[in-house]
Amino acid sequence: MTAYDASNRPAAAHPPTTPYPTADHPAAPRPQGRGMAIAALCLGIFAVISSSLLVGIVAGPTGIVLGTVAAVRARGPEHRGRVMAIIGAALCGLVLLGTFGRAVQLLSTAAMSVPG
Repeated sequence: MTAYDASNRPAAAHPPTTPYPTADHPAAPRPQGRGMAIAALCLGIFAVISSSLLVGIVAGPTGIVLGTVAAVRARGPEHRGRVMAIIGAALCGLVLLGTFGRAVQLLSTAAMSVPG
């Protein structure tokens, strides 16, 4: 017995496949990426390894913002990159604290060495 579709034609055994979305078969939603989490983690690792004042001043706040935004976005059903984002933000926070500590130390040493 042959199955018929709505227009009284024999139904195809398999619908034709196409790599492109059609009106009948829309594209599947892409899972949310974890690019910002990876960027925050890489910034944190780079800042810890370099231990430079300039890198700490630039990479610290940038990594904290990227990590925080990525962690908030990863709260949904797809928890992709949440741990990486938190670790990256924490590393950047530690680097920023170390940078401020080092800057205070340098400034106090410079103030002590001024004659007067």
